[in-house]
Amino acid sequence: MSSDPESPPLGSSAAPRARASTSDIGPAPNNTSTTSPTSGQGIGVPNPEMLDLMTKLAMEDAEEMKRTGENPAEKIWRERSQWARDDARSAKLKEIGNAAFKQGDYKKAFVVYSACISRTPHLEVYSLNRAAAGLKLRLYTRVLLDAKRVVDDPRPSQASIAKAYFRAGQAGRALGNWDFAEGAFGEARNLAPGDASVLAEITELERIRVLPDDERTAWVEAQEPRNLEDVFGGEDTFERLVKEQVDVAEALPISSEEFWDAMM
Repeated sequence: MSSDPESPPLGSSAAPRARASTSDIGPAPNNTSTTSPTSGQGIGVPNPEMLDLMTKLAMEDAEEMKRTGENPAEKIWRERSQWARDDARSAKLKEIGNAAFKQGDYKKAFVVYSACISRTPHLEVYSLNRAAAGLKLRLYTRVLLDAKRVVDDPRPSQASIAKAYFRAGQAGRALGNWDFAEGAFGEARNLAPGDASVLAEITELERIRVLPDDERTAWVEAQEPRNLEDVFGGEDTFERLVKEQVDVAEALPISSEEFWDAMM
């Protein structure tokens, strides 16, 4: 399991993953079911908050179709087409980020992947790629947030969840949170048994944990965790750079083949 960014085919669909515990990274997402189970019965009662939300969304859709003159099928096609164009452009932008990563320009890669996330938040590859760049930039807290985003999302594949735990373990170890790192690497090993990179990271963690206190402290200090202020000069500058890359993505041409790949 490499720390390099991932490059899955555009429009590819991974096999459903086994549900991993999120206890080492954060709480699992709230249940968004529209029903609440009743004790001892197979019949659920409506969840009022979810029903209110669904009603509100339905009313907003009706208002939009009234304004645009679209029927439901036309509205769905327009929205799905826009999503496909966004997905296709994000995939092309990701290649710019991957090239920057390979050239050692981790700041640009981090910004580009952030732009991909803002455009296409439902694809976990961008969060995993940004976590890889974040590790290079020593933005360990940001890495943990990206890993948690992937773990808490029910859509990613088991392989993606393993990568998220793997990178969370690396960040946790760099921060000196040994128990956290052990738990994260353990989840990665459970999801990707026999993966040589995971086993190597576990071995390295065990080596560091048994160092004398002064050597272990020196090792952690040498990791030099940073934040956006350290790397980009501030949150505002970072957001401006991300917006610039979003604009770059919007101008990228996409072929009909790329469009239909994203639609699938």
